[in-house]
Formats: sequence, C-alpha cells, structure tokens
Amino acid sequence: EEKYAGVQCESCHGGGRYYYPQYVMKDRELARLVGLVDATAEQCQRCHNEAAPSIKPFDFASMWAKIDHGRVAREAAQRDSNAPAK
Repeated sequence: EEKYAGVQCESCHGGGRYYYPQYVMKDRELARLVGLVDATAEQCQRCHNEAAPSIKPFDFASMWAKIDHGRVAREAAQRDSNAPAK
C-alpha cells in the first residue's frame, strides 16, 4: 500500500540478514539473539511522534492491533495446541 511505501521490516525490527531465514524465525529466542528487535511503543515513536503529522495522537495499542503480523501464526498455534489428540 502507498502509506507503507519506504517502510520495510528493517525499519522496525533492525537488519534481518541473520534472523530472516524461516528456521530462525520459528525460534523467537534465536531470532532475538541474532538481531531481531521487538516492536515497543518507544521503538515506534522514533518515527511516529509529534513531527509525524499523519498519526496524531499516536496510540501504540490501537496501531499494534492493525499491524500485529504475528497474530495469525499465534492463533494457529493456539488452535493446534487445543486440538484433540488423534
């Protein structure tokens, strides 16, 4: 989408050379060890602040709900863990 033009994963999560491979991303601790930066309100406010007129006021909780791209995987894992044994 146009509103995300120029915004890449690295903008929020740091350089991904070492955490990008799927086998690394499946292990959250390993991904963090090799450089994945977790999003926090403070991290977001480096860009989304009083100098960024497109998002005022910035509300981390409501914005996070819109971009929580790990949610689908977490929900699937939760469903799988609650599924009856075969």
